[in-house]
Amino acid sequence: MLALYQIAIILPCITLIVRRLHDINVSGWIALVGLIPVVGQLMILLMMCAKSSPGLNQYDEE
Repeated sequence: MLALYQIAIILPCITLIVRRLHDINVSGWIALVGLIPVVGQLMILLMMCAKSSPGLNQYDEE
């Protein structure tokens, strides 16, 4: 049952990470760094805690 839950939430979690990375003006492809054990996951965690970039960025719609 737990595996089914994890499969169901994987796409929404990836989507949230990419949206947050775009919010700090970083490419969503950087989310792949999270696949590196420990170090990559810590880097993603630090980026999730970073302050948003002010104003519009290259990923915003005008």
